[in-house]
Formats: sequence, C-alpha cells, structure tokens
Amino acid sequence: MEKMSCKKISIIHGINIFFACCYMIVFWVPFIKYLTGSFYQHIGVCCLAGWIITSLLIEGYKITFRYSFKLCASIYIFFMVCCAFLGIGDAQSVIMGYSAFWFFAIMISFYIDKKLNRELRIIITVMFVIIIITNFTTIFANIRYSNISKMKGYTLLDDQIYNRLNVGKYDYITALSISYPVFMFLHAKRQNICCAMLLVSSAVAVVLSGYTIASIMLLIGILFGYIAVSGKKYSPYICVIAISVFLCIFSSYFLNLLKGINNHLYERIQELIGFLFTESVGGYFNSGDLQGRVVEYLRSLRVFENHIFWGLGPIYSDITNAGRIGMHSQIFDDMARYGIVSVVLFAAFLKSYYHYMCHVSTESIKVVKVILFLFSITALLNPLFTSATVGFMFLFIIPGILNIVVCAKGE
Repeated sequence: MEKMSCKKISIIHGINIFFACCYMIVFWVPFIKYLTGSFYQHIGVCCLAGWIITSLLIEGYKITFRYSFKLCASIYIFFMVCCAFLGIGDAQSVIMGYSAFWFFAIMISFYIDKKLNRELRIIITVMFVIIIITNFTTIFANIRYSNISKMKGYTLLDDQIYNRLNVGKYDYITALSISYPVFMFLHAKRQNICCAMLLVSSAVAVVLSGYTIASIMLLIGILFGYIAVSGKKYSPYICVIAISVFLCIFSSYFLNLLKGINNHLYERIQELIGFLFTESVGGYFNSGDLQGRVVEYLRSLRVFENHIFWGLGPIYSDITNAGRIGMHSQIFDDMARYGIVSVVLFAAFLKSYYHYMCHVSTESIKVVKVILFLFSITALLNPLFTSATVGFMFLFIIPGILNIVVCAKGE
C-alpha cells in the first residue's frame, strides 16, 4: 500500500477507525470467533454502536442518502428489522447476519462520501493483512487436513476447531472468488509483494477448499478479469468459446491435474460434466450433491410460480420452511419468499452498486462489470445475503480498493 499521509488523525477519527476494524474482524475472522465464543455477536453489536456514535459525531448528526447504493442497503435492513420486530416468519433467526451483510454498504459510503481517504486507507490496510493471514492459514489447514473447509457435517470436527485453525469456509471462499478481479486490478496498479501475496494466496485457498462453484467463478474471474485489467478488446463470446475448446482438448490432462490438487473438487467437476454432456446422468452423481442442488432450485421456482406477487414471507429455517423453499440459491429462494418484488429489488441494488462504483472510479468500470457478473451468478447458485463475510468483501473491500487506487493516483 502507498505511503500514509503525515497529517495527524484526530482522536474521534482514530476511535472510529478502531471500532470499524473491530466490527469487521469480529464478524468475519474465524480465529476471533474462537476467542470470543458465543459472545462474538454481542461484541460486534457493541463495536457497531461505537462506530455509529463516532460516525455521527464526525458527520455532524446529519444522515444523507446522496446515492441510491446506501438507500438500497438501508431498505433491505429496515425491512428485515421490521419483520423480526413484528415476528413475521423467522426473520429473527437471520437478522444479525442479514443486517451485517448490508451494513457494510453504509460503512463504505460514509468513508467515501465524506472523503475520509486516510481513514479508509488504514482500515483497508489492516484488513489486507488479516485477509492474507487467513488465506495462508486456510491453505495450510487444507493441506494438512484434506478438504477441511468442506468437512462440516462429515466429521466430528466442529466450528470451534475450524475457527481455532482460522480456516476460511464457504462464505469466505465465495467472497474471495467474487473479489478476485479487483485483486488483479490492485496488483496491476501497485505491483508490490503484498498485492502479489494476496493474489496468489487467494487463488490457492479457493482451489484447495474444494468448493466447485467458487472454483468455477475464480476461473471465470481470472479470464475476464485479465481482459478488463489489461484493457484488451476481446469479444466475451470469443473468450467463452476459446476456454471451452481449451478445456475440451485438454480435458483429460486438466482433470488429472485437478485430481492431484483436490480430489473432492475433481469428483464434483466429473458430476458436472456428466450432468451437462450425457443423456443418462445417474451414474455420475456419486454424492448426489449436484442432482440434489438442481432439485432444490426447482422447488423454490415452483413456490414462486404459485406465489408470484408476494411469496411466502421471510422463511429461513428448516423448521418453518418444511421443505417448501430450496435454501440453495439467493435469487430463487428470495423469489419464493418475496415474489417478483425480490427480483425488482435485486436488480435495483445491482444498478445502484454499478453507478456508485462508477462514481468511485471510472477507470475500473470493466472490472466492476466482471465482479457484478460473478456476484449475480453466485447469487443464482448459492445463498449470500446472510453472510457478513460476503458483505464485507463485496460491499466494503471492493469499493475501498477502488477508492484508494483512485486517491493514490491523484496524490
């Protein structure tokens, strides 16, 4: 990261930075959850309260919605808080993770809109160090214990052991795969050892974790991220055809290489190939995961078909769901919960995110488009909005990186 400004930061700004860092660390760093145990949410709420108070003091007690990006996030939070307060559905069971996801949009808007570039630079630098450390601990744990990132439910290891080893699981690996193009953008602008470590360790952590969707998103992110960062004008259709032909020609070599790296990921890719390219796919579903996932998608779509306008409401737990909603896709599941309204809100959020990123950095518009594509596909295939870690990466780290790059260029 670039050299810090010599100008001193006031005490209130310093306290604000401290609360922001603590809030983020408590909600997404696995080892901190191990240290704090069941109290991590209470500590996180206290840090959030401290951040809000110090932010209001800096802001002068003025709350503005200059950009629709922050407004969209506020609408999502307000709706879920109202549902939880009124006891509608089981919104209370996800209110913490859901609110934490969207609150990162409000936090990043505060620093960027107030032009608190030094404060934001400090926070991003601290988070970078922790992300790199978490990448390495995740890599070492997955090497020592094969596929430990996916072991939940399959072994006697519990969350306390995962957290003690500081292992990034589904939400962290998913966030890395979505954010990877912006890491490439940062490396292209900075080209220092820290950016290189972030880039390499993130890719290795995603592949070794064994998450199929995240690994595929990483591959797509590397391909289109390179095109966006390099500025070369290649047709997306040509790129898709080129990579498809490459994988077909070298499929045996590619799969054997993948088998040596991560056997679980190899088996899932085999299932996916069988599902896409054979008429009889029964023999390809060794674990049944892929076939079961498709069934869950269709289940949510059937509920949406029967409740097109308003849906079933905020249903998130297996007890209240009773098998009605698939619980495997953010977009499909929200369509079942809230009907067509969820599609409109999701589209409005993506549009507001894009416009806000254009406001932050016009130089990185192509990179933002790639990230939005990865986020949309991942939201179609996996739940996202109840993960504070995904919100941290997508709503705070990505805009924060683009902002500090632009600010450094202007200095």
